[in-house]
Amino acid sequence: MKPFNLSLSSLWKPEARAFVPETSSVRKLNALVKRASQVTLFQTLDRKAAATFAALLEQLETSPREFSLDVSWTSDAQIREFNRDYRGKDKPTDVLSFPFWEGETLFEGAPVPLGDLVISLETAARQAGELHHSLEREIVFLSVHGVLHLLGFDHDTPSKRRAMFAWQDELASFVTVN
Repeated sequence: MKPFNLSLSSLWKPEARAFVPETSSVRKLNALVKRASQVTLFQTLDRKAAATFAALLEQLETSPREFSLDVSWTSDAQIREFNRDYRGKDKPTDVLSFPFWEGETLFEGAPVPLGDLVISLETAARQAGELHHSLEREIVFLSVHGVLHLLGFDHDTPSKRRAMFAWQDELASFVTVN
């Protein structure tokens, strides 16, 4: 597979910054999301692409291999509103994905916008504590999970859940957390 470039833009809600631990930084968390997203995108298109991403790969053969991803860092209160409004679930969640393309149609030109990830740093910090690993490890997991959703993966049936979660665990293992 030919190499590609991924540009990342991020928006930090003021209330989310309160959950960045002293041992980390906004820059470090953004870099982790970008690295995890690059691994997920490259490995998924390279190893899972034949049938699933035929339309995307066909377009990418004739266009610059550039992608963009927008990330919004927020609190439980804000992500709860999004979860309620877009998924009908009135509770906070860890990550939401909003794809910019669906199936056959991509935007013209470059970079190809993958979509938006919305990450609740409050939930991520809580889950990291519950799972006894670092916030950085949790951010890698949530980034991989979110980008897989942007690429069309879902876990709405037991078989899809097993397949997606096995792939997501493999991808997350490729990303080193310092």
